[in-house]
Amino acid sequence: MKKSKILVVILLLVCLSTVFSNIVGAEELIPDMRWYHTSINSSGKKCCNILINWDYVDHTNWRNHVEDAMDIWNSYSDQRVNIRSAAYYTESNIDLYDYGSDDNAVWPYADCLAFTTIEDRYSRDYNGGMTPNSCDVSDFSKKANGEPDNKIYSAYIIFNPNWDTGISSNSSKNNSAMNLRKTIVHEIGHCINLAHPNASNTSDKSVMRQGWDLNYSDYDRPQAKDVRDLRTYYTQNEYK
Repeated sequence: MKKSKILVVILLLVCLSTVFSNIVGAEELIPDMRWYHTSINSSGKKCCNILINWDYVDHTNWRNHVEDAMDIWNSYSDQRVNIRSAAYYTESNIDLYDYGSDDNAVWPYADCLAFTTIEDRYSRDYNGGMTPNSCDVSDFSKKANGEPDNKIYSAYIIFNPNWDTGISSNSSKNNSAMNLRKTIVHEIGHCINLAHPNASNTSDKSVMRQGWDLNYSDYDRPQAKDVRDLRTYYTQNEYK
C-alpha cells in the first residue's frame, strides 16, 4: 500500500518535471487520467477534493507555505479544487515529505526543488517508466480484468531539503516565500494531472509553467489557462 512502500519508492523516483515533459505531448501528465476524489459542489461544478497531510515535512521553509498553497488553490481555481488538511496520515490522499531524514541529505535530482508521484487504486506508481517499479503507461491504473480505470487515487510530493541551494546559485531566489508557494501549488497541479505547458507557447500564463523568471507578478497561483484545463478535464458528465 502507498503508506508502507513510500520510503522504498522515494529512492527510485525521478523528477516528473523531466520525465513527463519527455513523454507526453498534450498538457496532461497522462492523457485522460483524472483525479478520483471528485464531487459536484454547491455551484454545480465538478470539483477535485484533496486531503493533504504534511506531518513528515520537517523543514520549516516548506512547512510554512503549505497552508498558503492550499488557500491559493481554493481561492483561484474557480471552485474546481477544494483542499483541506488531513489531521492524520491515514486520512490523506496527497502526502508531503522531505527527501531523507538528514539535513545534509544530498538531493539527487538536478534543477528540481520538488517532485510528484501519482498512484492508482492498486498502489502502483507511475513515473514515466524510468525506474523498475514504474508501471508502463498502457498498464497504469487498469482494473484487475484489464479494463481501463483512468483514475489517480493518491499522490505524494517530495521536497528538496536543500531548498537554499537546490536550483539556483542565488539562494534568496530559491527560498523566497513566493517561489516556495509556487513550487507547492505547481506540484499539487501535477497530482490532478496538470502538466507543463508547451515551452514554445509563452503567451499562456500558467502556474504549471516551469521557472520563476516569468513576466507576470502572480505566477504563484492558477491562471486562466489552468482553470480552463480543469473545466475541460473535469466535467459533470465525466464518469466516476
